[in-house]
Amino acid sequence: MPSERGASHVALVIGTQKGLFVARSSLARARWRLEGPHLAGYEILHAWLDPRNSQTGYAAAAHPVWGAHLYRTGDAGRTCTPLTRWLPQSRAYVSVLREAMDADGIEPCGLYFGTTNGQLFASRDGSEHRRVPARFLPRILSVRAAVVARDPDR
Repeated sequence: MPSERGASHVALVIGTQKGLFVARSSLARARWRLEGPHLAGYEILHAWLDPRNSQTGYAAAAHPVWGAHLYRTGDAGRTCTPLTRWLPQSRAYVSVLREAMDADGIEPCGLYFGTTNGQLFASRDGSEHRRVPARFLPRILSVRAAVVARDPDR
């Protein structure tokens, strides 16, 4: 859990069937300001906001006609760029489930997405480039990244 030291506000990213919403509040959390919908018309299966830079966020979205997409924002959701190199764009029937997206919090940010057809996508540079470290797994239901401390006894 990030420390509140140096924090400016609290932000909640809320994925809905009608798009992505962001609720922001001061650290006192007495009043909230709702923004959105961003990516209107898409079902947002998972969203993640970078705690080190609240302008940067990612969303896994599904559309009944256009299928699964991953998006990145660098301006707090005002614009969203599709990460078209991440998922196949034609003849692919995949989706990223609600718990199958995470980030590791290392600088630069590492992102990880698992798909319903068993592919694991990974980036170590904030989504500029991607790798596929695993293929042909069973349907991926969840992905969690952990930065593990070194064992001092080793």
